[in-house]
Amino acid sequence: MSDGPDAAGQEPGDDPADVLGLVALAKDWAAAIVADDPARIARFTADEWVIVSESGIDPKEKFLSLVQSGDLTHAAMDLRSRPRVRVYWLCVLSHVTSALSTA
Repeated sequence: MSDGPDAAGQEPGDDPADVLGLVALAKDWAAAIVADDPARIARFTADEWVIVSESGIDPKEKFLSLVQSGDLTHAAMDLRSRPRVRVYWLCVLSHVTSALSTA
């Protein structure tokens, strides 16, 4: 990550390597979801993570238990929009819209 504008006028947070790294993480997250692998999914989520769906808001533990039991499976999870990423030193703001298909 760059610490300041470079000779080309690049601002902090515009480093393509930062963006590509975060996009790679989003793709790894999607792969963990489609694999229905609770351990891999858990590595991407904080303790306070929640899932928001049409049935409401559920804690991480409930989501992972549904995946573990096979009651919730995923057939696909694709990035549907160009990720918007800005890195501000140690804070990352990212937004990705994904399409989730459950089996």
